[in-house]
Amino acid sequence: MPMFEHLKVKPGQVIRSTWANELVDSIQMVAEYGVIDYYGYVHGDIIPDTDLLFNLGEEGARFKQVHAGKGYFSDDLRLQGKRVIKDEDPIHIASFYAYAATQIYNQIVKALLDADLPPKPILLGIKADYQAPDFADIFPSDLLIQKDGKIVTKLVSEYSVYTYVKWTPKDIGTPIIGLLNEGKQIEAKAWREFDFTVNKDDKVNVRISPASKVTIAVYNIPRR
Repeated sequence: MPMFEHLKVKPGQVIRSTWANELVDSIQMVAEYGVIDYYGYVHGDIIPDTDLLFNLGEEGARFKQVHAGKGYFSDDLRLQGKRVIKDEDPIHIASFYAYAATQIYNQIVKALLDADLPPKPILLGIKADYQAPDFADIFPSDLLIQKDGKIVTKLVSEYSVYTYVKWTPKDIGTPIIGLLNEGKQIEAKAWREFDFTVNKDDKVNVRISPASKVTIAVYNIPRR
């Protein structure tokens, strides 16, 4: 550098302490007050003296992170080996259609799973225009509960009747029979629905009294 030209030693020159001290001061100045100091801090613009000649890092010797406000690139910019699309670049939809379709499908599925949708009822048994005997099981076999939650009994009867649920808890195995509708009769020819809490693998059946022609369906509503 021209600014340190005077520190060059000439043949036969005697080295004095003043020269050595000035050399040390110059080295220290370069280390501490140059554009990039000894500790790696930058104190000014870093500008190459030739356009598009020098590299900043290379394959196998990369910078871990780059933090900047703006970036200007005259040629390509690549991310994870793929070229970043710029304005007015030709776009071939076929080249990324499959990937985009997969991403959209996954987002739709996730949105549906995250949505607070009501659980879908499971039909356990149904009888239409069935002449039900007095206080007898309507379904020939007890209905097995598929999911924790509740059952909903939907019923319409030709005559006014009392309605019973026969519930057999899995952990007990003994049937328990009790009235629905708080012990009140269900009026004739009027649809009524009743829910009853159950657990998976419990069993249920329905009875009426007195005998009547009924249409009845029993659904298992899973817990949310």
